[in-house]
Amino acid sequence: MVKTITEALEYYSSREQEIRSFGGAILKERVNPLVGLDQVVRGLGLSRSYTDFVSQYQVEGVSLGFFDLCPGDNVSVLDSLRELNGQFQNPLLPDNLVNVASFEADVIGIAKASPYHGDGSVYFVDITTAPGARVRPLASTFENFIVLASALDKIVVEETDNPTSAIIELALDIGA
Repeated sequence: MVKTITEALEYYSSREQEIRSFGGAILKERVNPLVGLDQVVRGLGLSRSYTDFVSQYQVEGVSLGFFDLCPGDNVSVLDSLRELNGQFQNPLLPDNLVNVASFEADVIGIAKASPYHGDGSVYFVDITTAPGARVRPLASTFENFIVLASALDKIVVEETDNPTSAIIELALDIGA
């Protein structure tokens, strides 16, 4: 089971050929620095947990199972963030969250940087099954969210004999 970011990177590295055959990109360390990240951080109030992650790892074109890490413009995470939180912002997204990823048509939001959410807690914002948005906590940091999403993806892909027990084990490991 995936329990660390290193294990997540190793898992996706082992699946690189398969993922690329579908036209996707894999989760891996970023080769070039993100120029312009500081302006986007100031404009949106992005937390350090998210900015540290996208500074270090490529998210453009990357999906972890049903989680799309760059749902707007899949070429530039900065353009994606500007689009999803500007002109194309979902009106159901709470004001204290920044749209950073998606799960199918729902939103994965990260708490805006503030004294109370400096680490950038991650939330699932269900906008498809109810008249209003329902917000559910997912992880205390963006990196923890990536580990969780990677572990769930691996459980599904490997068709684990007992997915329920694997998910319960995962929940116990992350303290859910």
